[in-house]
Amino acid sequence: MLRPIALCLISLVACGDDDGSSRPDAGDVPPIDGAAAETDAGPAVFPGSWELSLLARCNFEVNEGGAYRIPPDHFLDGPNPQVNDAGQVAVTVPIAPDGKRHLWLGDASGGELVYHSPVDAFMSGVSLDGDGRAVFDLTMTDTEGLYYYDAADDPPSDVLTTEPFGALGRGDPVLNDAGQIGFRANFGDARAHYVLEAGSSSPDLRVAETALDGDSPYSFLFTSAFNGAGDVASQARRGPGTDNDRPDEIVLWKASGEPVLIAQDVDSDPESPYARFDASHVALNDRGQVAFIAELAAGGRAVVVADGSSEDIIVAREGEGGVADIEFFSPDINAHGWVVFRAFDSDGKRAIWVGDGSALERVATGGDQVPTDLGTGMIAQETADNPVFDGGPSINDRGDVAFACGLAPTDDDQVEWGTGLYLAAARP
Repeated sequence: MLRPIALCLISLVACGDDDGSSRPDAGDVPPIDGAAAETDAGPAVFPGSWELSLLARCNFEVNEGGAYRIPPDHFLDGPNPQVNDAGQVAVTVPIAPDGKRHLWLGDASGGELVYHSPVDAFMSGVSLDGDGRAVFDLTMTDTEGLYYYDAADDPPSDVLTTEPFGALGRGDPVLNDAGQIGFRANFGDARAHYVLEAGSSSPDLRVAETALDGDSPYSFLFTSAFNGAGDVASQARRGPGTDNDRPDEIVLWKASGEPVLIAQDVDSDPESPYARFDASHVALNDRGQVAFIAELAAGGRAVVVADGSSEDIIVAREGEGGVADIEFFSPDINAHGWVVFRAFDSDGKRAIWVGDGSALERVATGGDQVPTDLGTGMIAQETADNPVFDGGPSINDRGDVAFACGLAPTDDDQVEWGTGLYLAAARP
Protein backbone atom coordinates (compact mmCIF):
# COMPACT_ATOMS: atom_id res chain seq x y z
CA MET A 1 0.00 0.00 0.00
CA LEU A 2 1.09 3.53 -0.75
CA ARG A 3 0.71 6.21 1.87
CA PRO A 4 0.04 9.60 0.23
CA ILE A 5 1.97 12.65 1.26
CA ALA A 6 0.72 15.70 3.06
CA LEU A 7 2.60 18.78 1.99
CA CYS A 8 3.81 21.71 4.06
CA LEU A 9 5.07 25.10 2.93
CA ILE A 10 8.31 25.28 0.98
CA SER A 11 10.96 27.67 2.26
CA LEU A 12 14.63 28.40 1.60
CA VAL A 13 17.15 30.41 3.57
CA ALA A 14 20.62 31.12 2.18
CA CYS A 15 23.39 32.99 4.06
CA GLY A 16 26.89 33.26 3.88
CA ASP A 17 39.69 29.97 2.83
CA ASP A 18 44.40 25.29 0.71
CA ASP A 19 45.83 21.36 -1.19
CA GLY A 20 48.24 17.13 -0.77
CA SER A 21 49.50 13.42 -0.41
CA SER A 22 51.34 10.79 -2.42
CA ARG A 23 50.57 7.46 -3.96
CA PRO A 24 49.87 4.88 -1.25
CA ASP A 25 51.99 1.82 -0.81
CA ALA A 26 50.29 -1.56 -0.97
CA GLY A 27 51.90 -2.88 2.20
CA ASP A 28 50.26 -4.26 5.32
CA VAL A 29 48.09 -1.73 7.12
CA PRO A 30 45.49 -2.18 9.83
CA PRO A 31 41.99 -2.05 8.35
CA ILE A 32 39.65 0.60 9.66
CA ASP A 33 38.69 -0.56 13.12
CA GLY A 34 35.38 1.19 13.66
CA ALA A 35 36.30 2.78 16.96
CA ALA A 36 33.85 5.62 16.45
CA ALA A 37 31.13 5.99 19.05
CA GLU A 38 27.53 6.14 17.92
CA THR A 39 26.69 9.69 16.87
CA ASP A 40 23.72 11.72 17.99
CA ALA A 41 21.14 11.74 15.23
CA GLY A 42 19.95 15.17 16.34
CA PRO A 43 16.39 16.32 16.84
CA ALA A 44 13.81 14.46 14.78
CA VAL A 45 12.13 17.74 13.84
CA PHE A 46 11.86 18.10 10.08
CA PRO A 47 13.85 21.14 8.87
CA GLY A 48 12.02 24.29 7.88
CA SER A 49 14.93 25.82 5.99
CA TRP A 50 18.61 25.40 5.16
CA GLU A 51 21.52 27.82 5.53
CA LEU A 52 24.00 27.49 2.67
CA SER A 53 27.80 27.66 3.02
CA LEU A 54 30.22 27.41 0.11
CA LEU A 55 32.85 24.76 0.88
CA ALA A 56 34.89 24.91 -2.34
CA ARG A 57 34.67 26.03 -5.94
CA CYS A 58 36.17 24.52 -9.11
CA ASN A 59 37.05 26.76 -12.01
CA PHE A 60 39.50 27.35 -14.83
CA GLU A 61 42.47 29.48 -13.80
CA VAL A 62 41.76 31.92 -16.62
CA ASN A 63 38.17 32.54 -15.53
CA GLU A 64 37.10 35.43 -13.33
CA GLY A 65 37.80 34.76 -9.65
CA GLY A 66 39.73 31.54 -10.33
CA ALA A 67 38.97 28.65 -7.94
CA TYR A 68 38.46 28.39 -4.16
CA ARG A 69 39.87 25.70 -1.82
CA ILE A 70 40.45 23.46 -4.87
CA PRO A 71 43.41 24.11 -7.20
CA PRO A 72 42.51 25.77 -10.50
CA ASP A 73 41.77 23.47 -13.44
CA HIS A 74 40.67 20.63 -11.12
CA PHE A 75 37.05 19.58 -11.66
CA LEU A 76 34.24 17.43 -10.36
CA ASP A 77 32.42 15.08 -12.75
CA GLY A 78 28.91 13.98 -11.82
CA PRO A 79 29.88 14.05 -8.14
CA ASN A 80 28.02 12.50 -5.23
CA PRO A 81 29.47 14.50 -2.32
CA GLN A 82 29.06 12.71 1.02
CA VAL A 83 28.32 14.51 4.29
CA ASN A 84 28.67 13.05 7.81
CA ASP A 85 26.97 14.15 11.02
CA ALA A 86 29.90 16.43 11.90
CA GLY A 87 29.28 18.43 8.73
CA GLN A 88 32.40 17.11 6.97
CA VAL A 89 32.06 16.61 3.24
CA ALA A 90 34.11 14.34 0.97
CA VAL A 91 34.06 14.31 -2.82
CA THR A 92 36.24 12.90 -5.58
CA VAL A 93 37.96 15.31 -7.98
CA PRO A 94 38.62 13.12 -11.02
CA ILE A 95 39.63 15.73 -13.61
CA ALA A 96 43.06 17.33 -13.10
CA PRO A 97 46.04 18.46 -15.18
CA ASP A 98 48.32 15.88 -13.51
CA GLY A 99 46.20 12.94 -14.70
CA LYS A 100 45.53 11.83 -11.11
CA ARG A 101 42.24 11.37 -9.25
CA HIS A 102 41.98 13.33 -6.05
CA LEU A 103 39.97 13.25 -2.84
CA TRP A 104 38.74 16.52 -1.32
CA LEU A 105 37.75 16.63 2.35
CA GLY A 106 36.57 19.64 4.36
CA ASP A 107 33.79 21.50 6.06
CA ALA A 108 32.49 25.06 6.38
CA SER A 109 35.77 26.18 8.02
CA GLY A 110 38.08 24.93 5.25
CA GLY A 111 39.16 21.99 3.15
CA GLU A 112 41.78 20.65 0.73
CA LEU A 113 42.81 17.80 -1.49
CA VAL A 114 43.94 15.09 0.94
CA TYR A 115 44.68 12.16 -1.36
CA HIS A 116 46.15 11.83 -4.87
CA SER A 117 45.93 8.60 -6.86
CA PRO A 118 48.56 7.20 -9.19
CA VAL A 119 48.46 8.70 -12.68
CA ASP A 120 45.64 7.37 -14.86
CA ALA A 121 44.01 5.37 -12.06
CA PHE A 122 40.23 5.34 -11.79
CA MET A 123 38.62 6.23 -8.45
CA SER A 124 35.07 5.27 -7.52
CA GLY A 125 32.76 7.38 -5.43
CA VAL A 126 33.84 8.04 -1.86
CA SER A 127 32.16 7.14 1.44
CA LEU A 128 32.73 8.98 4.73
CA ASP A 129 32.13 7.83 8.31
CA GLY A 130 31.37 9.88 11.40
CA ASP A 131 35.07 10.38 12.25
CA GLY A 132 35.98 11.69 8.82
CA ARG A 133 37.57 8.46 7.58
CA ALA A 134 36.99 7.80 3.88
CA VAL A 135 37.02 4.74 1.63
CA PHE A 136 37.08 4.43 -2.16
CA ASP A 137 37.96 1.94 -4.88
CA LEU A 138 40.98 2.28 -7.20
CA THR A 139 41.25 0.43 -10.52
CA MET A 140 43.52 0.73 -13.58
CA THR A 141 46.57 0.94 -11.36
CA ASP A 142 49.30 -1.43 -10.13
CA THR A 143 47.45 -2.31 -6.92
CA GLU A 144 43.69 -2.39 -7.47
CA GLY A 145 41.45 -2.57 -4.44
CA LEU A 146 39.67 -0.76 -1.67
CA TYR A 147 41.64 2.14 -0.17
CA TYR A 148 41.13 4.30 2.88
CA TYR A 149 42.08 7.78 4.00
CA ASP A 150 42.38 8.59 7.72
CA ALA A 151 44.17 11.79 8.78
CA ALA A 152 44.94 10.21 12.18
CA ASP A 153 47.00 7.39 10.61
CA ASP A 154 50.64 7.46 9.47
CA PRO A 155 50.62 7.13 6.53
CA PRO A 156 47.10 8.54 6.22
CA SER A 157 46.14 6.34 3.27
CA ASP A 158 46.77 2.79 2.07
CA VAL A 159 45.08 -0.22 0.52
CA LEU A 160 42.61 -2.17 2.68
CA THR A 161 42.01 -5.18 0.46
CA THR A 162 42.64 -6.41 -3.06
CA GLU A 163 40.06 -9.17 -2.69
CA PRO A 164 37.82 -10.78 -3.82
CA PHE A 165 40.18 -12.51 -6.24
CA GLY A 166 39.32 -11.82 -9.87
CA ALA A 167 37.27 -8.71 -9.23
CA LEU A 168 37.65 -5.96 -11.80
CA GLY A 169 36.28 -3.34 -9.43
CA ARG A 170 34.64 -2.77 -6.06
CA GLY A 171 32.38 0.08 -7.00
CA ASP A 172 31.10 2.79 -4.70
CA PRO A 173 31.97 1.18 -1.33
CA VAL A 174 30.09 2.36 1.77
CA LEU A 175 31.84 2.69 5.13
CA ASN A 176 29.76 2.60 8.33
CA ASP A 177 30.74 3.76 11.82
CA ALA A 178 31.45 0.15 12.89
CA GLY A 179 34.28 0.05 10.35
CA GLN A 180 32.46 -2.31 8.01
CA ILE A 181 32.45 -1.70 4.26
CA GLY A 182 29.75 -2.86 1.88
CA PHE A 183 30.34 -2.92 -1.87
CA ARG A 184 29.43 -4.59 -5.16
CA ALA A 185 32.28 -6.48 -6.81
CA ASN A 186 32.33 -6.63 -10.60
CA PHE A 187 33.80 -9.73 -12.26
CA GLY A 188 33.12 -8.59 -15.81
CA ASP A 189 30.09 -10.70 -16.68
CA ALA A 190 28.91 -11.20 -13.10
CA ARG A 191 28.50 -9.22 -9.90
CA ALA A 192 28.15 -9.92 -6.18
CA HIS A 193 27.59 -7.97 -2.97
CA TYR A 194 30.30 -8.22 -0.29
CA VAL A 195 30.91 -6.94 3.22
CA LEU A 196 34.42 -6.31 4.55
CA GLU A 197 34.43 -6.59 8.33
CA ALA A 198 36.55 -4.26 10.45
CA GLY A 199 40.00 -5.79 11.01
CA SER A 200 39.71 -8.18 8.07
CA SER A 201 41.26 -8.07 4.60
CA SER A 202 38.98 -10.79 3.18
CA PRO A 203 35.40 -9.70 2.40
CA ASP A 204 32.42 -11.93 3.07
CA LEU A 205 30.01 -12.76 0.26
CA ARG A 206 26.45 -11.66 0.95
CA VAL A 207 24.71 -12.49 -2.35
CA ALA A 208 25.86 -13.27 -5.91
CA GLU A 209 24.37 -13.52 -9.38
CA THR A 210 23.52 -16.87 -10.97
CA ALA A 211 26.76 -16.84 -13.00
CA LEU A 212 28.68 -17.05 -9.70
CA ASP A 213 26.16 -19.01 -7.63
CA GLY A 214 23.96 -21.51 -9.42
CA ASP A 215 21.44 -21.41 -6.58
CA SER A 216 20.94 -17.66 -6.84
CA PRO A 217 17.73 -16.49 -8.54
CA TYR A 218 19.31 -13.17 -9.57
CA SER A 219 20.70 -12.61 -13.06
CA PHE A 220 21.75 -9.04 -12.32
CA LEU A 221 22.54 -7.15 -9.12
CA PHE A 222 22.46 -3.37 -9.27
CA THR A 223 24.70 -1.09 -7.19
CA SER A 224 24.35 -1.79 -3.48
CA ALA A 225 23.57 0.35 -0.44
CA PHE A 226 24.88 -0.43 3.06
CA ASN A 227 23.95 0.67 6.58
CA GLY A 228 25.28 0.79 10.12
CA ALA A 229 23.64 -2.53 11.00
CA GLY A 230 25.64 -4.35 8.31
CA ASP A 231 22.65 -4.80 6.00
CA VAL A 232 22.94 -4.65 2.20
CA ALA A 233 20.20 -3.51 -0.16
CA SER A 234 19.90 -3.20 -3.92
CA GLN A 235 17.67 -3.68 -6.90
CA ALA A 236 17.94 -7.25 -8.17
CA ARG A 237 16.73 -8.74 -11.46
CA ARG A 238 15.51 -12.32 -11.60
CA GLY A 239 16.61 -14.57 -14.45
CA PRO A 240 16.80 -16.21 -16.80
CA GLY A 241 18.25 -13.37 -18.84
CA THR A 242 18.76 -9.73 -18.02
CA ASP A 243 16.27 -8.02 -20.34
CA ASN A 244 14.21 -5.16 -18.96
CA ASP A 245 11.04 -7.28 -19.00
CA ARG A 246 12.50 -9.67 -16.43
CA PRO A 247 11.14 -9.36 -12.87
CA ASP A 248 12.84 -6.73 -10.75
CA GLU A 249 12.84 -6.56 -6.96
CA ILE A 250 14.36 -4.38 -4.29
CA VAL A 251 15.83 -6.65 -1.62
CA LEU A 252 17.45 -6.10 1.77
CA TRP A 253 19.96 -8.80 2.77
CA LYS A 254 20.27 -8.52 6.52
CA ALA A 255 23.52 -9.11 8.38
CA SER A 256 21.86 -12.20 9.83
CA GLY A 257 21.56 -13.62 6.31
CA GLU A 258 17.82 -13.19 6.08
CA PRO A 259 16.60 -11.54 2.84
CA VAL A 260 13.73 -9.09 3.09
CA LEU A 261 11.65 -8.29 0.03
CA ILE A 262 11.18 -4.52 -0.03
CA ALA A 263 9.34 -3.93 -3.32
CA GLN A 264 8.52 -5.62 -6.64
CA ASP A 265 7.71 -4.31 -10.10
CA VAL A 266 4.72 -5.41 -12.19
CA ASP A 267 6.84 -8.06 -13.94
CA SER A 268 7.24 -9.72 -10.53
CA ASP A 269 3.74 -9.00 -9.23
CA PRO A 270 1.00 -7.74 -11.58
CA GLU A 271 -0.65 -6.04 -8.59
CA SER A 272 2.44 -3.99 -7.77
CA PRO A 273 2.07 -0.21 -7.85
CA TYR A 274 5.53 0.03 -9.47
CA ALA A 275 5.97 -0.35 -13.22
CA ARG A 276 9.77 -0.23 -12.94
CA PHE A 277 12.59 1.04 -10.75
CA ASP A 278 15.31 3.51 -11.67
CA ALA A 279 18.66 1.81 -12.22
CA SER A 280 20.27 4.44 -9.95
CA HIS A 281 21.38 3.49 -6.46
CA VAL A 282 18.86 2.80 -3.78
CA ALA A 283 19.58 4.35 -0.37
CA LEU A 284 19.40 2.58 3.01
CA ASN A 285 19.28 3.78 6.60
CA ASP A 286 19.99 1.95 9.87
CA ARG A 287 16.27 1.30 10.44
CA GLY A 288 16.13 -0.82 7.30
CA GLN A 289 14.22 1.75 5.29
CA VAL A 290 15.10 1.80 1.58
CA ALA A 291 14.61 4.89 -0.57
CA PHE A 292 14.23 4.48 -4.32
CA ILE A 293 12.72 6.12 -7.40
CA ALA A 294 10.09 4.27 -9.38
CA GLU A 295 7.78 4.65 -12.34
CA LEU A 296 4.28 4.09 -11.05
CA ALA A 297 1.88 1.66 -12.71
CA ALA A 298 -0.72 4.41 -12.48
CA GLY A 299 1.57 6.80 -14.36
CA GLY A 300 4.30 9.24 -13.45
CA ARG A 301 7.29 8.79 -11.19
CA ALA A 302 7.70 8.86 -7.43
CA VAL A 303 10.30 8.89 -4.68
CA VAL A 304 9.43 6.05 -2.29
CA VAL A 305 10.53 4.78 1.12
CA ALA A 306 9.76 1.17 2.03
CA ASP A 307 10.88 -1.41 4.60
CA GLY A 308 8.99 -4.52 3.46
CA SER A 309 6.70 -4.65 6.48
CA SER A 310 4.77 -1.40 6.75
CA GLU A 311 3.02 0.73 4.16
CA ASP A 312 5.25 2.23 1.52
CA ILE A 313 5.68 5.98 1.89
CA ILE A 314 5.39 8.25 -1.12
CA VAL A 315 7.87 11.06 -0.42
CA ALA A 316 7.17 12.90 -3.67
CA ARG A 317 5.09 12.26 -6.75
CA GLU A 318 5.28 14.03 -10.07
CA GLY A 319 2.50 16.57 -10.44
CA GLU A 320 2.02 17.05 -6.71
CA GLY A 321 3.46 19.50 -4.20
CA GLY A 322 5.19 21.60 -6.84
CA VAL A 323 7.25 18.64 -8.12
CA ALA A 324 7.25 18.19 -11.89
CA ASP A 325 9.82 15.74 -13.36
CA ILE A 326 11.86 13.66 -10.92
CA GLU A 327 15.43 13.34 -12.21
CA PHE A 328 17.42 10.12 -12.68
CA PHE A 329 19.84 10.68 -9.81
CA SER A 330 20.12 8.51 -6.73
CA PRO A 331 18.25 9.65 -3.63
CA ASP A 332 19.75 9.54 -0.14
CA ILE A 333 18.03 8.83 3.18
CA ASN A 334 18.95 9.56 6.81
CA ALA A 335 18.12 7.89 10.12
CA HIS A 336 14.81 9.74 10.41
CA GLY A 337 13.58 8.66 6.98
CA TRP A 338 14.18 12.08 5.41
CA VAL A 339 15.03 11.69 1.72
CA VAL A 340 16.98 14.11 -0.48
CA PHE A 341 16.53 13.98 -4.25
CA ARG A 342 16.63 16.03 -7.44
CA ALA A 343 13.55 17.10 -9.40
CA PHE A 344 12.23 19.92 -11.56
CA ASP A 345 9.64 22.19 -10.03
CA SER A 346 6.37 23.22 -11.68
CA ASP A 347 8.12 26.27 -13.19
CA GLY A 348 10.64 24.05 -15.00
CA LYS A 349 13.50 24.86 -12.65
CA ARG A 350 15.78 22.15 -11.28
CA ALA A 351 15.75 21.87 -7.49
CA ILE A 352 17.03 19.79 -4.60
CA TRP A 353 14.27 18.61 -2.28
CA VAL A 354 13.96 16.88 1.08
CA GLY A 355 10.82 15.03 2.15
CA ASP A 356 9.62 12.41 4.58
CA GLY A 357 6.11 11.60 3.34
CA SER A 358 4.49 14.30 5.43
CA ALA A 359 6.65 17.34 4.71
CA LEU A 360 8.34 18.35 1.49
CA GLU A 361 10.80 21.26 1.29
CA ARG A 362 13.22 22.73 -1.21
CA VAL A 363 16.87 23.07 -0.23
CA ALA A 364 18.01 24.95 -3.35
CA THR A 365 16.59 25.86 -6.75
CA GLY A 366 18.14 27.00 -10.02
CA GLY A 367 18.34 30.78 -10.02
CA ASP A 368 18.62 31.08 -6.23
CA GLN A 369 21.01 33.68 -4.86
CA VAL A 370 23.70 31.99 -2.78
CA PRO A 371 26.82 33.00 -0.82
CA THR A 372 30.16 32.54 -2.58
CA ASP A 373 33.78 33.59 -1.97
CA LEU A 374 33.28 36.22 -4.68
CA GLY A 375 30.20 37.72 -3.05
CA THR A 376 26.58 36.87 -3.64
CA GLY A 377 26.13 34.68 -6.70
CA MET A 378 23.39 32.54 -8.15
CA ILE A 379 22.89 28.91 -9.06
CA ALA A 380 23.13 29.03 -12.85
CA GLN A 381 24.75 27.77 -16.04
CA GLU A 382 25.62 29.65 -19.22
CA THR A 383 23.23 27.56 -21.37
CA ALA A 384 19.70 26.46 -20.54
CA ASP A 385 20.32 22.81 -21.48
CA ASN A 386 23.30 22.54 -19.10
CA PRO A 387 21.98 21.33 -15.71
CA VAL A 388 22.56 23.78 -12.87
CA PHE A 389 23.14 20.93 -10.38
CA ASP A 390 25.94 18.39 -10.79
CA GLY A 391 25.53 14.80 -9.58
CA GLY A 392 23.45 13.65 -6.66
CA PRO A 393 23.03 15.19 -3.18
CA SER A 394 23.49 13.49 0.21
CA ILE A 395 21.93 14.07 3.62
CA ASN A 396 23.13 13.43 7.18
CA ASP A 397 21.11 12.60 10.29
CA ARG A 398 20.75 16.26 11.19
CA GLY A 399 19.21 17.02 7.83
CA ASP A 400 22.27 18.83 6.43
CA VAL A 401 22.60 18.41 2.67
CA ALA A 402 25.75 18.41 0.48
CA PHE A 403 25.45 19.19 -3.21
CA ALA A 404 27.29 20.70 -6.19
CA CYS A 405 25.99 23.35 -8.59
CA GLY A 406 27.01 25.79 -11.29
CA LEU A 407 27.67 29.38 -10.23
CA ALA A 408 27.52 32.80 -11.84
CA PRO A 409 27.21 36.41 -10.69
CA THR A 410 23.62 37.47 -10.03
CA ASP A 411 23.49 39.85 -12.98
CA ASP A 412 25.09 37.74 -15.72
CA ASP A 413 24.78 33.97 -16.14
CA GLN A 414 27.31 34.13 -19.02
CA VAL A 415 30.15 34.76 -16.57
CA GLU A 416 31.61 31.40 -15.50
CA TRP A 417 32.24 31.12 -11.76
CA GLY A 418 32.61 27.34 -12.07
CA THR A 419 31.08 24.62 -9.89
CA GLY A 420 30.42 25.23 -6.21
CA LEU A 421 30.42 22.55 -3.50
CA TYR A 422 27.87 23.47 -0.82
CA LEU A 423 26.80 22.38 2.62
CA ALA A 424 23.22 23.31 3.43
CA ALA A 425 22.85 23.24 7.22
CA ALA A 426 19.35 22.31 8.38
CA ARG A 427 17.42 24.78 10.51
CA PRO A 428 14.31 23.70 12.46
